[in-house]
Amino acid sequence: MTTPRQKAANRHNSAKSTGPRSREGRARSATNARRHGLTSAPDHGEVLRWFRVILDDSGAVPDPSETAQDRRAAWRLAESEARLARARQAETAHVARMLSWHRKLGRRSFLELADMEMDDPDVLAGLAGHPDLFVAKAASILLHACENTPPALRNRLRLLGRYRREAERARDRAYDA
Repeated sequence: MTTPRQKAANRHNSAKSTGPRSREGRARSATNARRHGLTSAPDHGEVLRWFRVILDDSGAVPDPSETAQDRRAAWRLAESEARLARARQAETAHVARMLSWHRKLGRRSFLELADMEMDDPDVLAGLAGHPDLFVAKAASILLHACENTPPALRNRLRLLGRYRREAERARDRAYDA
């Protein structure tokens, strides 16, 4: 049970954490979730390309007044495929940056560790769900085995992995619909 003293402390602390008050501060904080662009709407041209691939029709054009359920479902699936492709591309590019960081610093132990870790079935089993083998191997090495990687790089890789998994789930839901 909350004591009166705790309630008073909660009220006092909540009065201090009301967010930005200035117009500039509010505008800046409004863009926090869009820093990397992975939560924004995918490019229309990319979605259209996926839409045409899904329907196997190179001239297909989506119609906003379309009543056919299968074409609307194809558009939702195309959007989710475009989001997933963007998330995978961002994740792969970040892993490449992490690898180049290690190579630039001459981390020989890191490169030797790469050969050892890929023989570990537990490591591979934990990353078996990732479709890109390069990302799966590099993420395994960088996240679990190389403690000299800067925390900011590891945290960004975790964030990008989370967005990739969210995009995969959205694609699966669109595919099931």
